[in-house]
Amino acid sequence: MAQLRTHRLLDEREKIERFGPRPSTIRCQEGERSCAQCCGINNFIDRSTKAKALRLHKRTLAVLKAGENVKKLVQTKHELMRDEKDTILCQSIRVCPFAGWLDAKLDHNHDLVHATSNPMARRVGCLIHPSRFSDRRELRDLSVHDAIICDGFFCAAHMWIKEHHHWVIQLFPVADYSRFLHNISVLDSLIQLIEYCLGRPIRKSDHESVAPKLAPFIDALSMTLAHREPSHFGIVQLKRNGDEVRRQEPEFNDEDRMLRKILWTLGYTQQTIDVEMPWSATECFGDSQVQSENPWFNLKQSFLELISERV
Repeated sequence: MAQLRTHRLLDEREKIERFGPRPSTIRCQEGERSCAQCCGINNFIDRSTKAKALRLHKRTLAVLKAGENVKKLVQTKHELMRDEKDTILCQSIRVCPFAGWLDAKLDHNHDLVHATSNPMARRVGCLIHPSRFSDRRELRDLSVHDAIICDGFFCAAHMWIKEHHHWVIQLFPVADYSRFLHNISVLDSLIQLIEYCLGRPIRKSDHESVAPKLAPFIDALSMTLAHREPSHFGIVQLKRNGDEVRRQEPEFNDEDRMLRKILWTLGYTQQTIDVEMPWSATECFGDSQVQSENPWFNLKQSFLELISERV
C-alpha cells in the first residue's frame, strides 16, 4: 500500500510566523468565482478555453474515480503529471494535478455530471481538500506542495488587491477571475481608464454608476484573450526555466494609448496590438457584417463608447 507522508498542520501562531496574518477576505473561493493559480492551473503553453476544459475534465474524472484510495490517488497523480509534463509553460513552477472542477460528480456510468453545462463557469479548486471528505481526512500531502503550505499559504493577491480592484475583477467572466486577480498591472490600467472617464480619482460610491457602463468593454476585452502571448504575464515575460524578464513597455502616445496600455499589460505584443486592432477611422467604419464578427472591432467600439460618455 502507498505510504502517505503526513505533516502536522501548523496552529494559528505558527501560521502567522511562517506565512503572515490570515487575510480578512479569502480570494481563492469567493462567491461564484474561484482561483487555483497557486496550483499552477494556468501554467500551460495552451491556455485556450478548450485546452483548459479538456485538462480539467481529465483530471477531475481520474481523481474522482480514484476516490479516497491513497494508492490509486498516488498512481493518478503520477499519470497526470506525466501526461501534462510537455504541455507546461514553465517547468520550474509546480503544477498540481489535484486541481480540478469542484462541482463535478460521477454518475452510475462513471461519467462526470456538472451543476452547469458551461465548462468555464465551473468552480475550480482542490479535489483532495479535507472539506471534500465526510471525515475531513487530510490528503493534501499527496499534492505537489504539502498540507502545511496548502493550509497556510495565501498568495500576494490577498495583499495587493484593494476594494476598487476587486469590483473591477467582479465584472469579468467567472472563467477569467484567476487571470485578472493576479495581474495588478492590467487592473491598475483599467482603474486609470475609469478615472479618465470620471475626470477624477475613483471612489467607493462609483461602483453602481460605473459598472454597467464598463461591462460591455470588459466583455469585449475577454473575447480577445486567446490572442495573448502565453509567456507574458503583465509587465514580465516568464522563461521556461522560471526566470522572469521585465518587458520593455513601448511608448503609447496616440489618443488610444489607454487601450493600448491595457492590451499590453494583458500580455499582447506590440506587434499584435498594431496589426489586429482597427486603429484608423477607415477600419472602424467599414463593412458592418465583418465588424460584428471581429472581436477586435467590438473591443475598439466599446472603448470609444466608454470614453465618449465620460461617465
